[in-house]
Amino acid sequence: MWRYIVLPIIQTKSLKDPVVHFPPGDYTSYSRYEVSQKSPPDHLKPYIENSNEVFTASDVKKIIMEDITFSDSKNFRGLQLIDILVTNVRRAFQGNLRLEGWRNIGKLMLQPKEDQMLYE
Repeated sequence: MWRYIVLPIIQTKSLKDPVVHFPPGDYTSYSRYEVSQKSPPDHLKPYIENSNEVFTASDVKKIIMEDITFSDSKNFRGLQLIDILVTNVRRAFQGNLRLEGWRNIGKLMLQPKEDQMLYE
C-alpha cells in the first residue's frame, strides 16, 4: 500500500505544496533526501510550470521507505498505547465514543511548558 498508493499521493501533493522550511530550523540532516538535477523527470514535466529550470525535489520514497519497520504491538507497550489512542480517536470521529471517552485525549500529547512557545 505504501509503495503504490501513499508514495504517489505524497509526490503529487509535494508538486503543488513543496516542503516548507521554517527559518530557525536546522535542516542539514534533511539534505540527504534532496535531489537536484538539470530538469524534472519526463513523467513529471507536464505537471511542473517551469520544467526547463533546475529541478529540486525531496526523494519521498527514500524518506518513507528508508528504515521503515512495522512491529507487532504485543511486544511494545508504547505501540499498544498508540493503538488504543488511534482507535479511540477514530471512534470519536465516527461518533461511536461518548464525550467521556475522548474529552482528555489532548492531555496525552506533549505540551509546551507554560512559558515556552513552540514557534517564535
